[in-house]
Amino acid sequence: MTARPLAAALALLLGGCAELNPPTLHLLPEAPASAAATDSAVAREPIAFSRIALPDYAEDSAIAYLTGVTTLARSVDERWADPLARTATAALAAALSARTGALVLAEPWPPEFDPTLRIDVLVDQFVGALGGPVTLSGEVRVADARMRGLAVVRRFDIAAPSGGAGFDGVARAHADAVARLADEIAAALEARYGG
Repeated sequence: MTARPLAAALALLLGGCAELNPPTLHLLPEAPASAAATDSAVAREPIAFSRIALPDYAEDSAIAYLTGVTTLARSVDERWADPLARTATAALAAALSARTGALVLAEPWPPEFDPTLRIDVLVDQFVGALGGPVTLSGEVRVADARMRGLAVVRRFDIAAPSGGAGFDGVARAHADAVARLADEIAAALEARYGG
């Protein structure tokens, strides 16, 4: 009879110890500001920005980092405060809007939203080593409702330099990579629609 209360007390004690060292939560920092668009070719185009498709390791709340050339680990103690796909999508849509002057809305879209362009980003790799660069690579697809097809299909391969030591540096490098991708997408839209 005394074993059950003792086991319950031990379980409560161990559960309380787990809360003494909660994980550190990291926000995706605000990306470095870029020059605002003055006369962009797509400034009047409503643009739908789909949720970024990330590899499985980047979908987890635990921050993934490279431990070798082809190996990575997930931190138990360092986590994204919000899902990386959601925050990177929002950051990329905001940065693209700032760079082009266009109305860029990330998913979910309001029912009355009728975009001319839809942008999908499929990420192959979004990871870096502690104290090293973060690689962001994949493909951007821009569908044009007027053409009823793909207007732009472009591969990207970005290496954002280290944002400093530790996981704060990894988070800053992730934000820098997103900002660089926004620059590339804005340039591709300008090249396609700039006349």
